[in-house]
Amino acid sequence: MIERIDIQNIKRFKSIHVPLDEHVVIVGPNNCGKTTLLQTIALWSEVMSLWGEKSDPFDLDDDGHYPSIEISYIEISSIVLKDWKNLWYQQCIDSPASIQLRINGETIGFEFVYRGRTSVDIRPMKEVPESTLKKYIRNPFITSLITPMSGVDRDEPPYRSSVIPTRIATGHAGTVVRNLLYEVSRSPDKWSELQSIIQDLFLYQLTMPIAGVQTVYAGFQDDVGEFEMDLSGASSGFLQVLMIYAIILLKESSTILIDELDAHLHIFLQEKLYRDLKKRSRLHGQQLIIATHSERLIKETNLHDLRVLSAGLNKISDEQTVIESLYLNNLDIIMAQQFGCVLYLEGKTDLKILRTWAYALNHPLYTFLESPFCKFTAEDSWRSVRHFKAVRIHAHHIKGVQLQDRNNKGPEVEDQLQPDGMKLLIWKRYEIENYLIHPSAILRWMGSIGDHQSVECTTEYMREYFPPAFFLRPLERNYFDGKKGKMVLREVCEAAKINIQDTDFCDIAYHMHAEEIHPEVIQKLDIIADHFRMNQN
Repeated sequence: MIERIDIQNIKRFKSIHVPLDEHVVIVGPNNCGKTTLLQTIALWSEVMSLWGEKSDPFDLDDDGHYPSIEISYIEISSIVLKDWKNLWYQQCIDSPASIQLRINGETIGFEFVYRGRTSVDIRPMKEVPESTLKKYIRNPFITSLITPMSGVDRDEPPYRSSVIPTRIATGHAGTVVRNLLYEVSRSPDKWSELQSIIQDLFLYQLTMPIAGVQTVYAGFQDDVGEFEMDLSGASSGFLQVLMIYAIILLKESSTILIDELDAHLHIFLQEKLYRDLKKRSRLHGQQLIIATHSERLIKETNLHDLRVLSAGLNKISDEQTVIESLYLNNLDIIMAQQFGCVLYLEGKTDLKILRTWAYALNHPLYTFLESPFCKFTAEDSWRSVRHFKAVRIHAHHIKGVQLQDRNNKGPEVEDQLQPDGMKLLIWKRYEIENYLIHPSAILRWMGSIGDHQSVECTTEYMREYFPPAFFLRPLERNYFDGKKGKMVLREVCEAAKINIQDTDFCDIAYHMHAEEIHPEVIQKLDIIADHFRMNQN
């Protein structure tokens, strides 16, 4: 069993160290490296076999290195490359790439040295004992890499056995599925087992494949059994299951690697297939490593077996968090790792207001707010919590702040339990727009969007309807307790005969002087900056 894999300078992995178990289900967003991880394990197996065939493992170089062998990209099926340079992380070929596997307590690593577009040199790493190499040359560690099923060709010629794994690895398993069945049928016991599996899952009866000079024929009968159908008429889900079991039975691998097990399958069939594969692998002493996006499979998997792939392969104790992590886009992951902090606001206008205030105050948080990692979650606080837990999988030390309008919520809302690393802040007034209500700032703003008459109407309205103390001490207390700031500002605009959208009220912040910004705003900015470790020394 593979207990650990260490990868250096391969494809999207500059350096990654991944512990594995007997059974692992790997999840993660698109382009996080799930397929690359499976391919790299299969590549190690191929390299081990090729080096054992081509080299004398005991003839060491003068510098203590094992001898290297040259291999062409056409000899490799697990990772399809048009240029070996594409194997290297960011195509940085100056340093060797390497794969180390720890198998049953023994570590065996191989280095790749770039020679040219079509070839590389490979050799075991110096630390590998000769006795370990001898052991695995005599008894190779075999892996089976199974990729999602593609469409079946109308006709399929007989292929050499070396062609089949390459077609599967390149996502063209549909072009060799009849050849796979023919190879399985050459063993009566394996063929009988495959027929039994298909009968149990689909109530179909596989017919014996026939290999001619120019074509391979393979078909099946439905549960009625009145006529035989060619595989070209089968559903993609049926073909996916057929391919998986044919490969497993044919190769008898130590480790089975399945990329997107759920491809083409109905959710109930996903569960049934997964349970059967898990049972079968344990019965035969095989390690099973699956990569998936399926929520159904995640829910079916024991939490002990779930891993989320990011900078490493992480165990997660919360199933829902694993599911949420699937819906993160790559930009979220990159920004979480780059910024180390995320701000949750109700909308874009909140960000504009905060940014403008921070600029007027020359506040240390302004740099972050100018180009922030910020998510807009309306009034759904749980949405923020779910997102924060998900990004924390990929950026373990990230800090988060959720800043909400109070609306009609009581003070007890601030006592809600938050995830580790996250703070919940609530405005004391009804909403953020309430802090824009300053007489001088409103008049300056009105002058910028209206004319002299608009300003006069605004002044007259505020003198008539706003409390007198508001003009003398506008920051002293909440003169509009329990009333939406947007509603107050809307009434001001109606009195001035100005037609404006609520989202434009944020522009009032541009007309506020530093001394007109409420102390609570400064306090909130300070708390956020302190939590994000952005306060000036």
